[in-house]
Amino acid sequence: MHKLRHLAWILILIFLVDQIQLSAQCEPAMSETCVNAIILCSLDELNGYACNNPSTIPSHCDSLCSGGGVGHNTSWWAFVTDGGNVTIKLTIGGCTTSQGLQFGVWGDCMCGEEVICRSIPCLPPGSENSVSAKLKPCKTYYLWIDGCSGDICDFTINTAGGVSPTLAVLNFINDEPDEIIEPVCVGACDYSFSVTKQADGCEPYYVWTLDGIEVNNHTSEVKLDFQSMSSQQLADE
Repeated sequence: MHKLRHLAWILILIFLVDQIQLSAQCEPAMSETCVNAIILCSLDELNGYACNNPSTIPSHCDSLCSGGGVGHNTSWWAFVTDGGNVTIKLTIGGCTTSQGLQFGVWGDCMCGEEVICRSIPCLPPGSENSVSAKLKPCKTYYLWIDGCSGDICDFTINTAGGVSPTLAVLNFINDEPDEIIEPVCVGACDYSFSVTKQADGCEPYYVWTLDGIEVNNHTSEVKLDFQSMSSQQLADE
């Protein structure tokens, strides 16, 4: 009786240790929505990632891929690279309902730039699936994984290529050496503000703010209308 009780405690401890190790591997954390995904500095940060897909929110895209597919519980990770060829391998372990997974990469969160997509047929438990693509340097991409019919599966991600990009230091806005932007008259339209573009086709995600309010433009140049008085304190981050 004592031996059986002792064995039971050993099994419980093994189970707890396995759960702790699995949780520790689930970093960086996934997001349940594309727009809230934390942007990783390279695809390398997902190499060896082992977890499952516990999201409760389906993809906002009407179809997961141009070839079809319905989202049920989509997980998201955003990343940038130095560009060039990358490979992503998804190894699927056991699944709750044996339906499998779907996965892909978007070039935006508006479902308008499909880069990689594997949805139909579903990728079954116990399978390995590799995809490759040529990416633009510094551009933000969005990797997603979804369970077929809401299935939850253990999986491992392995990557090749996609190291962190190197960014040149930003120059002053409009290349003003004294860092002071020339006054803008009230009523001016399409007034341009810009910083020097990065080299080698690098397309970073720029954030512009006007009076502390983010401007809906994420390129190296922004054009603004000044229909009312403003302190015109424009900054970029």
